[in-house]
Amino acid sequence: MALAVWSVYFACRAIRRGSWKPLIASAVLIAVAILLKKNFWIVLIAEALMLLFFALREKKWAIPACLAGMIALSLVLPALTQRLYEDRADASFGKGTPQMAWLVTGFRDSSFCAGWYNGYTNNLLRDNDFDYERALAQSKADFAERADIFASRPIYFASFFYHKVVSQWNEPAFQSIWSSAASDRSGEVSELVKSLGTGEAGTAMNAYFNQLMQFVYVAVAVGFFAMLIQKSERDEARAIIPLILIGAAMYHALFEAKSQYAIIYVPMMLPYAAFGIRWLGEKLPKLKKAGRAAEE
Repeated sequence: MALAVWSVYFACRAIRRGSWKPLIASAVLIAVAILLKKNFWIVLIAEALMLLFFALREKKWAIPACLAGMIALSLVLPALTQRLYEDRADASFGKGTPQMAWLVTGFRDSSFCAGWYNGYTNNLLRDNDFDYERALAQSKADFAERADIFASRPIYFASFFYHKVVSQWNEPAFQSIWSSAASDRSGEVSELVKSLGTGEAGTAMNAYFNQLMQFVYVAVAVGFFAMLIQKSERDEARAIIPLILIGAAMYHALFEAKSQYAIIYVPMMLPYAAFGIRWLGEKLPKLKKAGRAAEE
């Protein structure tokens, strides 16, 4: 997440300066972020779109070339890393589980919530004798089966995706309390630590996070509204993170769901929430003053 955020910073700097040079740092940072977690392709796609729009508008033709380099590096680095491990292990790792398997997972029911983990990705490759093409063919067939069910049951379809989206973005702690809970298996655990994980202290923290995230969501909405109505606040640099958030919401609405996945986007919201609070703080006194003048 930190690598991706810094990559966005340098992409914004390239736009503000009209220079391709900051994109060198941006390319390295986002490539390493994608190496560690493929979800950060969402960030690169958002950066690429805004950089391309800027380059076309300002006729900065060096930027598309740098952009091609960013994409190439993000593709080559994971492939090169896998090749190095394969050479050391003297074995081929193959293509692994098809990405579509996580799409099928996102379209299936789970004991946790709609579209959450259900074991599908664990078994698919093994059940097909670790043959990638067979696993891909099965995942396509399984996806088509779920799509047919949704098409024939529109109310179930709406309910499924409502619960899937809400379960990810409306869990105020984003599973941070759940994933940090300690047990006696880890050794001696104090009562405070137990309470933070599964007791009253954890409940209190969750209630605090609930109020905090409601505040952040409202402030972000105000910030985006202010950006839309003020032309001076609209440019490609400011649009990168909103585009990332839209892409993240769409991606996680389709693929395997987990509230823990959504937390990485919260820090990206905070500057826009702060902007929304500042804008509202400036507007309210003016509106109040105008209202008094109208009454007089």
